[in-house]
Amino acid sequence: MDEARVRRLLEELSGRIRDRAILWRGDELSGSDVDLVALPGAEAAIAVTLAAAGLEAERRVDGRVMWSAPDGSARLDVMPASAWPPYYPSLSGVGERARPGRQPLPVASEEDRLLILAADAVAGRPMDKLTRRMRPLLEAPGVSGRLEAVARKERRRTLAALAARPDRLESRARRGRLPYPAALAAAARSRAARAALRARVSGRAASLRSSEGQVRAARHDGLLVALSGMDGSGKSSAARAVAARLAESGRPSETAWARLGVEELRDRVSGPIKRLLRYRGTVADPVASSPAAERPPDAGARAGRRSLVAWTWIPVVAAIAAYSHRLAARPRHKGTSVVCDRWLVDSLVDLRVRYGRHRMAERILTVGTPRPDLSILLEIDAPLSAERKPGDQVERILREMEALYAELAERHGLTVVDARAPKEDVEAQVRALVEPLLGKLKR
Repeated sequence: MDEARVRRLLEELSGRIRDRAILWRGDELSGSDVDLVALPGAEAAIAVTLAAAGLEAERRVDGRVMWSAPDGSARLDVMPASAWPPYYPSLSGVGERARPGRQPLPVASEEDRLLILAADAVAGRPMDKLTRRMRPLLEAPGVSGRLEAVARKERRRTLAALAARPDRLESRARRGRLPYPAALAAAARSRAARAALRARVSGRAASLRSSEGQVRAARHDGLLVALSGMDGSGKSSAARAVAARLAESGRPSETAWARLGVEELRDRVSGPIKRLLRYRGTVADPVASSPAAERPPDAGARAGRRSLVAWTWIPVVAAIAAYSHRLAARPRHKGTSVVCDRWLVDSLVDLRVRYGRHRMAERILTVGTPRPDLSILLEIDAPLSAERKPGDQVERILREMEALYAELAERHGLTVVDARAPKEDVEAQVRALVEPLLGKLKR
């Protein structure tokens, strides 16, 4: 790599995202690539910056994106927050403990990198590389005490014990890796080690299936790109921007609009069920499910009641919504990419706002909805939603939706784009996020 060019790229990133990305494997620029982890909300800005600098993107199976200069002068391996392994120290903790280094972006602390390297050992990464990196980290002043303190806070004491003795770790290696008996011994004492071992076993199983021809690349299928967000966040215009980018690349695509329980299908199902149960009325909160002009005066007082009929009906609504999502995604199996305006998180928010918390219904909806290749949250706040879509919802509902979108987007690993920015900037960020996926598709 050209260290001068890579540093200039890091300076550009720092100017745009400040400290919202971390050099999590160290700040040396002498290797084959630079490893970045994007903190929540930074992935889109990183993609725009690197694409504008002429780098090309390749999305990996685990969610990472390799950005490379065509002449090989720069390679940045960008991991989104949603792909951060559960056996590493918590990403929030790594961010808090990161400190300035030799490069414009912050670098993960020595103690966090040691815990990461120990987890990688259990996960089956080559031992010589890991111990070679551990030794200089252990020489940093005060690192032993900090490692112990972080391990206690993060519940990673077993991994810390492995990292503290690289010579012993190296002596236990078989065929260049930590043997399974040693990995199992660590897993018996540590939840994080168990997660690392599961990743090792599942990765090995996937490799074997692939060698037998049982796993096929998804490039013959179209993409599924899902856009979520509150009303007024710009989902429709962003969907058009994605469809236009796919058209430019010569791939067939279509846009789809999905809402909680396709109304026509839901009405066909609800009529017979309500007649069978001799039920009249609505299960949903009338404040959330009706236009403002049509809400009855006592809507707030009636909202929230749940009878046995209601408890039974809500999973049906969730199943209908999941079915509508599956219908929307179906064309991708014939090579057509699908860009969805509203998806799983939107339906979960609607379900919670209209009907209240119903764990069974949420599980049905989550399991039954196809997983997109890319899920994006166009994030705005309640006041801006009310300004852009006046009269759609009352203030109480908008505030509740804002909190739910933030919670569910983090839980389901959505990439967050700040939709308060000008429309052109938002569309540019969305297009940049789609770019790494185009290599998966066959023309």
